[in-house]
Amino acid sequence: MRVAFYAALARKEWIMTETAVIYANKRQRAKLALQGLTPHLHEQKAIEFIRDVLPDEDPYRLWALFDLVDASGRRYEIDALVLGRDALYLIEIKSHPGKVSGDVVDWRFTFPDGGVSIKENPLRLTSLKALCSQPELAVAFTAHLAQLAKAQMEGKHPGRRSTASERAKFALPVARALATLKRQLRTRGSNDDGTLRDQINALYSLQDEYKDIPFGTARLIDSMAALIVEKALRCALCPEEGPRWGYEAARDYCERYEPCYGTGLIPASAPMMEDVVDFWSRRCVGKPWTSLLEPKSKAKPRRAPKEVRAVPPSPEAMVSDRYPSIARWVQEGWVEIGRADWTGVMVRALDEGGMIWEGKISYPSLEAALDDLEAGIADWSKKNNDPLSYQTRR
Repeated sequence: MRVAFYAALARKEWIMTETAVIYANKRQRAKLALQGLTPHLHEQKAIEFIRDVLPDEDPYRLWALFDLVDASGRRYEIDALVLGRDALYLIEIKSHPGKVSGDVVDWRFTFPDGGVSIKENPLRLTSLKALCSQPELAVAFTAHLAQLAKAQMEGKHPGRRSTASERAKFALPVARALATLKRQLRTRGSNDDGTLRDQINALYSLQDEYKDIPFGTARLIDSMAALIVEKALRCALCPEEGPRWGYEAARDYCERYEPCYGTGLIPASAPMMEDVVDFWSRRCVGKPWTSLLEPKSKAKPRRAPKEVRAVPPSPEAMVSDRYPSIARWVQEGWVEIGRADWTGVMVRALDEGGMIWEGKISYPSLEAALDDLEAGIADWSKKNNDPLSYQTRR
């Protein structure tokens, strides 16, 4: 006997509808609340297996092969929905007869008829979820990718090229979002989360259109850099979801498309993968990843030392040695020396978020001003533990 089922779910925001089959057997009817029809044998066998292993007691129930329809009329296909004692389980049924083999690069699918299909290993980026299990590392990683994505959009870092229209539309919102993220991380989340939400909503509103595709919908993205920054903000807002946002940000940052390869980790992804590896190499090992590839030099016979003339250090090296905090700071922010109309102090340190330190009105010498600036930046960095000071550069 077949009947049509219409059940309101989630406060009538969803409607479940499908022509279902009611079984006369009481044991089956007790567990099977709804089952639609399918021409696929693997789906039929999967539903039978779930029904057979499901306990014959409350509250266990099975809804199988139906659609969810939202308020706009969009349909979502559901293979199986199982109610257990502690959770509601959404199950996606897949069938791939044959043999699967492969390595960390590619997987090889051999079908029963002898056909072979080689596909990219889907687990190559998922290992990032384990690395991002610590919330602080996940937030730092996604923030780092957001900085690199912004640099790519501005043409300052190798990778995805941006168009003039993309820069005109997204450059300012991305800069504002990163400035907010930077301040949030420096204060270790003590700011109001509403500021992060405002920036997330601002970026989302620029790319909030969706398109219906087979088996679901797809969000239309005009700027991948803005999407990566948006996900970095979401990670900072909900650090406990770090594995998800770390994986998604890395996937969006690394994956590319070429007709001969399709979408995924292709040869063009190599520079971006190097960025990812370099971040974790510095975090976990304390060295850039390229240093780990350098072969160990073999011991050579000792020779009499040659007289070597000392080479005087360059002016840049002398400044970096004398003022290391200033040298690091100007990689991300900038310093100003001299009085300005809006302030009477002699030296200042600034970044995208504004002024972070200012000195005195006057100094007896330029050397004294630089010494005070060095001490001020070093003290500020120590107190704020700036997590974005790290940047991969080539």
